[in-house]
Amino acid sequence: MDKRAGRLALYAGVLLVLVGLIVLYIGYNGAATHANVVQQVPYLVSGGFTGVILIVLGATGVLAFVLVHVQAGIREGLEVLDGSIREMTEALSHREFEPADNRGSGGELVSVTRGSSSFHRSECRLVTGKEGVRVLPRAEAERTGLLACRVCKP
Repeated sequence: MDKRAGRLALYAGVLLVLVGLIVLYIGYNGAATHANVVQQVPYLVSGGFTGVILIVLGATGVLAFVLVHVQAGIREGLEVLDGSIREMTEALSHREFEPADNRGSGGELVSVTRGSSSFHRSECRLVTGKEGVRVLPRAEAERTGLLACRVCKP
């Protein structure tokens, strides 16, 4: 449902609630003018039930507007969040700097491709231009059992 349909649901809902209240009042007023219960029943049935049904339908229209409005806000928030995640992913995938937890550690950084059994220098032709390249300290690469590349000899 778009904004226009949502507003239409709101206006129709408010109108139905108001008409329902008027019908309910007319039914009450008609029933109140008669002392005999048998004469009050038609007013209660027609005015009471019709008024309540109109109020429920109107409340449903207002609720539909609220739900559409909340859903649109959530959708906007998710789009902003998605854009932020994409920007962060792009920035992290092209980073040329040392990870924060390895700064000052003096450890050499090496590159590892997904599914590889060896680690490489960042300029090695075997990792240049590949997707899924991770940068990690050499000590960690050796600790996980990876071997030094025979081409670039890190």
